[in-house]
Amino acid sequence: MRPTLPFGSRLSLDTDMETGELGVLLVGGFVGGALAGFLMWVFSSPALLLLGMLLGLQSLGGGWIAALAVSVFLSVPFAMFVSGSINGFVNRVIMLSRESPALQKVLVPMLNRSALTTTTAALGALYGLAIGAIGYLVLVPIRLAIAGLGSVTLAGLVVTTVVGIVAFVVYGTVLGVVYGMLLES
Repeated sequence: MRPTLPFGSRLSLDTDMETGELGVLLVGGFVGGALAGFLMWVFSSPALLLLGMLLGLQSLGGGWIAALAVSVFLSVPFAMFVSGSINGFVNRVIMLSRESPALQKVLVPMLNRSALTTTTAALGALYGLAIGAIGYLVLVPIRLAIAGLGSVTLAGLVVTTVVGIVAFVVYGTVLGVVYGMLLES
């Protein structure tokens, strides 16, 4: 018997993934990655250059390739992240909303319309935040040090770092919305 999750979703805690689900995850990852790449390109192209540098691609085009490749590659583990965290997340949201009338006013209408998509969007934002933070606060400084640019500190890259992290939060949110819509269909 498959474990069931809230909202009557078809999401299960096993690791089997249908072909359609995989396709939607990859498309969601690509669209989210394209949007993240666009945000980095518009607001701080060094954020895109640094992302490319992590994969050894030393150009703006390499940054675009890295943004799309990383986003598509990381879309599949997102399904496992959602499977493992959705119940705990929903329970925390319910507990918080019981204590906060303001939070109830915001969440209840969204949850009434599209509970699973709202939940996966929020989990996607958290997923994107984790990816962006690991990438721009941990991996980029390590890569800069390896490249002999250790004198470049995060203080000198504040805007670039913030833009990179925010871009991945947007990526995760888009991925969560696309995945939630699949699960609700």
